[in-house]
Amino acid sequence: MEDFFEKSEQKLKMFETATLVIKNQHSFMYKEDIEKNLFQSKETVGNMLEGTKYLKLHLKELKEGNERCKEMLSTLKTLEEKLVHMENNIPTGIKDFLKLQETEEIKNSFANHNEKENISMVSNGEVFTPDAHLTIKDCKKSLFKEAEVYPLISPVTQEEFTKIPKYIIGRQTLAMINSLITTINQILKAKYTLLSLGKNGARKKGDLDSYLEYKKQQTSVEEGEGKIYFFTAEDYLKHTSSKLDKIKLNILTALRSCRKLREIRIGKSLFYMVVTN
Repeated sequence: MEDFFEKSEQKLKMFETATLVIKNQHSFMYKEDIEKNLFQSKETVGNMLEGTKYLKLHLKELKEGNERCKEMLSTLKTLEEKLVHMENNIPTGIKDFLKLQETEEIKNSFANHNEKENISMVSNGEVFTPDAHLTIKDCKKSLFKEAEVYPLISPVTQEEFTKIPKYIIGRQTLAMINSLITTINQILKAKYTLLSLGKNGARKKGDLDSYLEYKKQQTSVEEGEGKIYFFTAEDYLKHTSSKLDKIKLNILTALRSCRKLREIRIGKSLFYMVVTN
């Protein structure tokens, strides 16, 4: 395009020179030829100007389209980064749940296979059936040693919500409170599932360090208190990749008001205990 405009400028300069020649030329013959050429050139220049306008509009449209493509590319890149971050930071509780689901599918598949093979066979008038006392172990409990009972926090009811003092709850809604309870329950389930595996089971799973830290905390908190289920701010950060901010801390205070949590402080450490009775 730069070459095109440069050539157009050169032609215009030539026409300007030709115009000056016409003004100063006394010969009618040369003047007539030059005027004729000039009119033809003028028509050509007019066509070139129209073409230039069209090209400018086309270039403007291309530029706008290019900008939209850049915005879309930037948006797609941002979404890709978010998806990668979400994939790399799936809470441990959800990972354990997915593993248990896979194990359940394997168990169901194995049971269906046995049903297909559980066919009576007849030979010489005698009927043979598989051993009626054959039992299949619960793969889920055998592989993961899943605890029978998890220390879950029950959702806050509408009646309980209305009794929370306004200065505590602020602008938080019932849905926000129960959403945090769901997250805490996932953390508790993952934590106490790991503790139920024992030292050898935790080592096989690759979480021995977490097991030992949980066991140490459990021993220090339960001393003189009996069986206690709890979580810490560090547990929340580990499983959700986010901190307990001011809003979440206010919700925890609301849960204390509902008698669903109790704080235990040992030295500089703060433990959020689940109230089970």
